Amino acid sequence: VFAQSVTPPPDSLVRVVEYGDLAALRTRLSSGENPNESDESAVKGWTPLMAAACSGDVDAARLLLDAGAAVDTGNGCGATALNLAVQNGESQMADLLRSHGAKSASPLEAQAVASCVDQSWMKLALEDPIPSVRRAAVEHLQDQNSLAWLAMEDVYLDARLGAAEKLKDQSLLAQVAIQDGYREVRLVAVRKLRDQPLLAQVAMKAGYSEVRLVAADKLTDQSLLAKVAMGAIDSPVGDDALARLKDQSVIAMVAGKIKGRESRATAVLKLRD
Repeated sequence: VFAQSVTPPPDSLVRVVEYGDLAALRTRLSSGENPNESDESAVKGWTPLMAAACSGDVDAARLLLDAGAAVDTGNGCGATALNLAVQNGESQMADLLRSHGAKSASPLEAQAVASCVDQSWMKLALEDPIPSVRRAAVEHLQDQNSLAWLAMEDVYLDARLGAAEKLKDQSLLAQVAIQDGYREVRLVAVRKLRDQPLLAQVAMKAGYSEVRLVAADKLTDQSLLAKVAMGAIDSPVGDDALARLKDQSVIAMVAGKIKGRESRATAVLKLRD
């Protein structure tokens, strides 16, 4: 499945498509260059059409198809351009490929292909010594659990940061923000969090105070702010949560329960009744 880790030719058609250089692609195809020539620097059998399918570059795909690009060629995982378009949610690209005769895989085949492709990119992201190859591999990863695992694994920092940037699952982002060993990765994760209960968890559990402060600062739910204020008494995080409390009944409840002298004084001073 995997190609040898080598620096890809800077002028490969795959790289031209990835850069989005339509003018260069048009010129080179017009001069008779093979539209099916694969770039072996990442997954074996990676063609220009596959690169276009992943990014949803319909204009590049049209140029390649008009030049004779094969629609049903598979890479080392057996993935075709259509498999990749569907996996990446590129519906317009998928429709274009089907209009040129591309065959849809069965759900079971598609699942197997997607799993194989993700494993291929994961191996490159973990092990390849070339930063540009690692970054490209992370960009192709789709599975959220794989991305969360990569973000917390003891590997190259650029791969971990890229994985955290691609994460969307809120519970996995919270897990990374709390557990990851790198401050930079944790900050990426917490800044993408929107779920209020999960932000409260991070504010109280994350190992880095900066990460906890970012989480607390994103909280708007008054009851959760109160929970953080009571759980982090006389600390910058607790003070930040306390300062942002507005609900008088919640402030009164906090003032009656917290035992920290400074925090309790602050809560009492915020009471207007």
